[in-house]
Amino acid sequence: MSKKGSNIINFWIVFWTILLLISGYLIYKDRYRIVNIIHIQEPVKKKLVQKPIEKKKKVIIPNSVYVMSMSHVDIKQKKMLQNKIVNWLTKTYGRMYKQLAIQISEYLINNSKMPILLIGLAGAESSFIVQNTSSASAYGLCQIRYSIWKKECPDIMKSYGIISYKELYDPIKNLKMAEYILTKYLKEANGNIYNALVRYQSGAKSILKLKPKKRRTTRKYINKIFSICGKLYVYITLNTEG
Repeated sequence: MSKKGSNIINFWIVFWTILLLISGYLIYKDRYRIVNIIHIQEPVKKKLVQKPIEKKKKVIIPNSVYVMSMSHVDIKQKKMLQNKIVNWLTKTYGRMYKQLAIQISEYLINNSKMPILLIGLAGAESSFIVQNTSSASAYGLCQIRYSIWKKECPDIMKSYGIISYKELYDPIKNLKMAEYILTKYLKEANGNIYNALVRYQSGAKSILKLKPKKRRTTRKYINKIFSICGKLYVYITLNTEG
């Protein structure tokens, strides 16, 4: 091959080499630019700022409400209270017949000295299941133990028409007996409702006298009673129905 032909070949080799290098550089540059554009255009993730959770205000019920008689209330107000209690009971305890709610509310408003407390007690003890019976042989709405109280106060039970455990399935007789027991315990506890309920549930004069496990159970039980009373109290005072 002549020297001239060799130079031509070398020229084209150099030419194509330079062309490939330039092409490679341009492709790399474009690719880098595209990647940067994509990176720049990525949406910025906003940090979610959690709103502070508003704590529900606790409703503080005066102690006098738990043991408040409705005897001083006029007929019109009594009827309104009865309707409110009936509405609340049937809404809260869906299985309860309206007639039973009417019977309970009429008795409590007209005769009881502690209607709200008794509703809380019956709600916690039996969820207003009239035929409720426990493994400890406690009966009815407020889970009264016939075997104990027939020995403690036979004359009282007889005066309420309770001659066997079966009468404790009667909602009114059961509420009467529960009120007698609570009144007795309130007197022994010098008016302290909490200690009276401790005595009702466990037999102890103070929650501090109970073992830790039983203490937790009793606290939970009493808190449930107060919770029911609180919900009913709020419904009565704030609701315009009835």
